[in-house]
Amino acid sequence: MAWEYVVPAVFVLLGICIVLYQHRKRKKAEKLAAGLQCWNEKGEICFDSTVNTTKVLGSFNTGTHNGSKTIQLGAGEKLWATVNYVTPSNRIGIEDFLKIPRIVISENVISWTFDDFAIDSYIRNWMWSYKYVNISANVIYGVCL
Repeated sequence: MAWEYVVPAVFVLLGICIVLYQHRKRKKAEKLAAGLQCWNEKGEICFDSTVNTTKVLGSFNTGTHNGSKTIQLGAGEKLWATVNYVTPSNRIGIEDFLKIPRIVISENVISWTFDDFAIDSYIRNWMWSYKYVNISANVIYGVCL
């Protein structure tokens, strides 16, 4: 007879524990910052959207040749960029290798190069009919304030 009361009481206590756990979890989540953080190769935070604000300055297309673009920066501004690669409109053969531009940001200059693949010499030994196809990229750039 005593078990008739014990089992429901256990379920009630379990329910109360779950509610309290969820309430405490929600309070902790309210204290967490929401945003994006990026680190450089040294492990230092180079961008923190919870602290920094950004401004988009413009965009450009790299074309299919090496190049660079100099951006005018104000005092204390850091340059950033995001890249969207453009799919070629012409047909690409199975023997074609796509080369995407390598984007580098240095101070106030965004530069891009179409470097050869590291595997290039290996491929040359095994394939006799191939060509590289440079594909362009759309670059959106701005500053962290």
